Amino acid sequence: MQEGIIMFYFLLCTGTALILYGIMGIRRERNHSMQPFLKLEDAPDEPAPRGESVEKDQETIRDLTDRMAEMEKSLFDHLLKWQMEKKELLEKMETGTAVLEKSSLQSEPSDFNGEEEKRVPDESVSEQVEEEAELAKKKPMPENIRKVLDYEEEGLSVQQIANVTRMKKGEVLLLKNLSKHYRK
Repeated sequence: MQEGIIMFYFLLCTGTALILYGIMGIRRERNHSMQPFLKLEDAPDEPAPRGESVEKDQETIRDLTDRMAEMEKSLFDHLLKWQMEKKELLEKMETGTAVLEKSSLQSEPSDFNGEEEKRVPDESVSEQVEEEAELAKKKPMPENIRKVLDYEEEGLSVQQIANVTRMKKGEVLLLKNLSKHYRK
């Protein structure tokens, strides 16, 4: 029995010693792996050897040069994109003013001498220009919508148009509403 207690204490001491030895080894390993990082913090106090410093400086310069080239490329791309958008907007503005001038010239009466009076375009002219611009943007009208509008112009009611076209009344009303989005 005494031998069992001695053996228990012996194993307990041996296990404790191994655990402490493992913990100390882990600390030592962690400190060893942290050495490069700790040396970087101490680097400003100690001058680095001449050759090593030049290599680091050249690597830093190459890295910065690459970054500058990427930034210049990105900036150039954004500037090109911006210029293209600006050009498109200017073209839209020019076509809008051309339509405005065209409509104002059409609405201006001329004198008996052949000279045209110069007038400031009023709101009705600008509204006409906006309507013309909207019409230019609209798509051509599909055939089925055109037929519904033709029947309506002939004087047929919605129910009669539905019977002639073999559609439901709701479909005819829908096509009439959709006709607003197409040019005639």
